[in-house]
Amino acid sequence: MATSCDRAPIAERIFGFTCKEVTTDNEVMQSKPRSAWPEGLVINLVSNFVSFLVGCGVAYLEHGGSKWVPPLLFGALAWLLTMGIWVVARVFKNIPIKQVKITNSNLQAVLRNWLDALLKKKNETPLLPQGEMN
Repeated sequence: MATSCDRAPIAERIFGFTCKEVTTDNEVMQSKPRSAWPEGLVINLVSNFVSFLVGCGVAYLEHGGSKWVPPLLFGALAWLLTMGIWVVARVFKNIPIKQVKITNSNLQAVLRNWLDALLKKKNETPLLPQGEMN
């Protein structure tokens, strides 16, 4: 099995680091798993700070009587509407289709519906293209 030090001269020439700095996949796999919670918290705090700064900027422009306020507010409203539609579409995309629970009482109907759908699909798919019938 090749170790990271076997590949070190190549890595040293290409990337400029020594054998001690090269880690193997096993070392990465054995390292302590990191929680995504702090990273998510930092991203959330940064995005909230940016939103606060934009809100302060719009409030400053409104206080000064700028003509830029209505286009900025309409742009923000359009962005919120677009993001809301995108989030709703993503949520509905991940909702599974309701499955019928099979019991002794509905087994025959479920099998009949399944076979009908299968035969309908088979009949809709031609075995040979239309021009090749002999």
